[in-house]
Amino acid sequence: MFSAQQAINDASLAPFAFEDSKGQVREVPHMKALSLEQGMRLLLDGEVREVIDEVAPEVGTEVATWPAHVVEKFFKEWQAHSDVQFEDEPGKSSASSPRSAVLAERSKRTSRSAGSRSRR
Repeated sequence: MFSAQQAINDASLAPFAFEDSKGQVREVPHMKALSLEQGMRLLLDGEVREVIDEVAPEVGTEVATWPAHVVEKFFKEWQAHSDVQFEDEPGKSSASSPRSAVLAERSKRTSRSAGSRSRR
């Protein structure tokens, strides 16, 4: 029988440690340690700041002050640490940012639904 409690206890999901813009070491949880709802909002809706504010408020405040290219690199490194890849299409490289991932996914959904209607 599957045991959610046992799966949680057995998980070895180290937090992602990073150095902030002031040289202070900070941490955010491993992405796979987030709730399903938080993970979906982070990866599909691009709610990086909102989710970080929930799990590590002081980090969310720090990240909000960084230039976009730094946030993008931070997000990619966090994904790599967590062994989480979000690709817009199989065989293509990972989306460049959470927001572009959302746009790619929405575009795929629209294309699929439009394509299925045109075949009828």
